This record gives sequence, structure tokens and C-alpha cells, in this order.
Amino acid sequence: MARKQHATMADVAKKAGVGVTTVSYVLRNIKNSGWSISEQTRQRVQEAAREVNYQPNAAARALATNKTGYIGFLLSDEVGDGLANHYFAQQLAGAEQVARERGFGLSVNRYNFTHIDKVVLPDQVGKRSVDGLILTGHVCKAAVIRLTEFGIPCVSIGDAFEHEGLVPSVIHDFAKGLHQAVTHLAKLGHRRISWCRLKNDSGSDRIWAQLTKLIKQDTLLNHCQLKDRL
Repeated sequence: MARKQHATMADVAKKAGVGVTTVSYVLRNIKNSGWSISEQTRQRVQEAAREVNYQPNAAARALATNKTGYIGFLLSDEVGDGLANHYFAQQLAGAEQVARERGFGLSVNRYNFTHIDKVVLPDQVGKRSVDGLILTGHVCKAAVIRLTEFGIPCVSIGDAFEHEGLVPSVIHDFAKGLHQAVTHLAKLGHRRISWCRLKNDSGSDRIWAQLTKLIKQDTLLNHCQLKDRL
């Protein structure tokens, strides 16, 4: 039985009535190449690609562009529930959606980043089989330095490394938010306030330490009894 031939860019070009270079630029979403392509032509190429069922060859594309089309999503082992944790599951869902919209796939793994001597480099990092890394959960500074030695772009979620000149960081100031909540309750006359949080959770431990420091500096809250457990 004859093996079915996969559609090529040449097939798409013939169907759309354009050159192969135009097809390449459109399907790779290149817009600042100095090659003027109208929106109408782009739509015609995309429609032709669908009609001939064109599927890009990942290996060939990687060789031609030096890009893999994949982003690594690395979650720290310190997150006890892993991706069962709703907070990190939402991060993953958001990352997958944005990556997909931009034509990237997502490679998801969990690793222990607590101490540099325990860092086991993921295969996709060592072999440069991802174009970038999203680091989330608690990631130590030494591990970030180790990862950036490979020259792969990284972004950290939840740990601030940007001000140290390491990698861009996306952080939420949880301690400040909780401080505002406690202040609001104190202004309403409440004096015994408790924060119900997870046990043995390094993330909430750090937030609690930051929060208690803020509260000690706030004269309005001097008479409040704040507990981190019921």
C-alpha cells in the first residue's frame, strides 16, 4: 500500500497561488521581514493550508529556525499538591492558553529547586529542546543562575529575581494584601484576627513572616492579636 504523502509548503503555495516564501512567512507568522504581505493574502494562504491539511514538520522547522516551538513549565516540588493545587493549576491553564494562541506547545515538569546541589536539569533544558522556561513554586536563586547559564529565556512566577538582574518576575504582594485586609478589620473594631492557612507550606510561611513584620511597624494594629492558625 502506497504511503500517504504529507502536504508541503509547495502544495499550499500552489493552492493559494503564491510563492513558497510567502507561505513560509505566513505560516511562521513573520510580519517584520521586509516582505509585504496583505491581510487578504495571509487569509488565502491559511485557508489553503487547511484545505490541503498542511502539518508543519517540527524537526524541519527547528533546524530552519533554531526554534523548537515549545516552552517548559517547571513547577517546584515544594508545592505539595503539585498541579492539584488550584493556584498552580490556574497558572498552567493560563500558560497553555497563551502558548497555544502563539503557536507554541507546553512541556510540563516538576523539579526540586530548593538547593543547587539537588537541581537535576530537565532534559529539555540540557538539550535545548525548549525555547523558554516558566519557573513557578519556590525557586532558589542558585537554581535560577544555573538555568540561565544555558542561555534559555526564563521568567519566574512568585519569586522576585528581576531586581537582581537575573530573570523577569511576575509576583503578587500577598503580604501587602493581607495587611490591608487586617487593617480593614481593625478599623471595624475587630481585635482578634486569625489567618487560616496550610500547614507545612513554605510559601505561606514566607508570607506570614512578611505580614508579621508589616504589622509590627503599624501602630494602628498594635492592639490586635493576629494568629496564623485557628
